[in-house]
Amino acid sequence: MNSQNPYHQLVQSHQTWVETQLHSDPNIFKELAKGQSPPFLFIGCVDSRIPPNIMTQTGPGQILVHRNVANLVRPDDTSLMATLEFGIFNLNIKHIIICGHTCCGGVTAAFEGITEGTIPKWVSPIRGLYLANQKDIDTVFHLKEDKINRLSELNIKNSMQIIRDLPQLQNAFQSENPPIVHGWMFDIASGQITEQPIS
Repeated sequence: MNSQNPYHQLVQSHQTWVETQLHSDPNIFKELAKGQSPPFLFIGCVDSRIPPNIMTQTGPGQILVHRNVANLVRPDDTSLMATLEFGIFNLNIKHIIICGHTCCGGVTAAFEGITEGTIPKWVSPIRGLYLANQKDIDTVFHLKEDKINRLSELNIKNSMQIIRDLPQLQNAFQSENPPIVHGWMFDIASGQITEQPIS
């Protein structure tokens, strides 16, 4: 085995992880095989710099994760809708976290209004969000980076509201113990998160 090959290193790292987990708890995988009941659903961007389990120090079975470009919540995204329904109605998820971040490529694409490829269609809701708030964004912020990061915050808040308004989830949100929707803005340059209010 070529230890310099990145793929081989990845496979070896996995084996090391398995051994470490078993050393800490010999029954961990047997217990995980019995089922899952994570209290958290993390909806984040596909960006490789935002690792949900590492940044929250959660282990296997503790956090359900769904990721897409620019951490978008779209009612026409059947994968996310299925994840939400499964998490809330089957796993009894109590906290839904939408995590956006600084320097987001998907949000940048929406801000710049790119037209080539598949990404523009995917991030079109963020483009619409920018155009609807362009005057305020351009008035308050002067640097392009700051404008994009503000748009990321608006995307988080908009996604939080969309989840709360989904018809198929209304009963869950009107129950005695509804799931709580949280918004996080992750600053890649510092590693810190800033909680975003829904309104």
